[in-house]
Amino acid sequence: MKKIKFSCPVILSNIKNHEYLNEKLLKYFSTCEGESVGGGNGYKIKGDTFPDSFKKLDFHLCNDYERPWVKFFLPHLKKELKEIANSLWYDNFSFKGIWFQQYEHYDTHGWHIHANNYTGVYYVDMGKDSPKTEIIDPYNNKNITVINVKSGSLLIFPSFFIHRSPPLLKKTEKTIVSFNLNLTKPSNDLFEKKRISYNILNKIKKIWKKL
Repeated sequence: MKKIKFSCPVILSNIKNHEYLNEKLLKYFSTCEGESVGGGNGYKIKGDTFPDSFKKLDFHLCNDYERPWVKFFLPHLKKELKEIANSLWYDNFSFKGIWFQQYEHYDTHGWHIHANNYTGVYYVDMGKDSPKTEIIDPYNNKNITVINVKSGSLLIFPSFFIHRSPPLLKKTEKTIVSFNLNLTKPSNDLFEKKRISYNILNKIKKIWKKL
């Protein structure tokens, strides 16, 4: 077997007005439906138990897009994701689940992957001592990259990348919104615009060489 190495994009950006958004989201999360998983109990998905623990999450409702916090947040998130999709030469994207997760002292989300073709994480509340997302290099599992995120950061990466949220070893809290994406329909228009811009640039270079 031979691995042919390509550069897989990992994108880190920030959502505008995130202070306002995060304040509203935290209020929603404090009152909306969710479930708690204590340390040592594990989180169960379709009969499998994972050694994870959470203060509160609503993964079991991830396909309900009528939840108040989702209806509030999606317009802001979609605007940023549209720009990201275009930067990767895609016209658009579709959501395949969105949910929030809150962690407190000793909570963790162990090494895992997601479904669909891209994974997204939006960081609502990252204190000074909140552990940051770690991603394993898909070509060398000894290399672990710590992503320098903060409150308001938006992280997008291929869904097959193994990643985790390390345990909160200090008395702090962490809140994120996670979601699965399918980037859809490669953009012929973007390709054409880029091709035209390259042609114009080449013509300009030829003119300068003659001067």
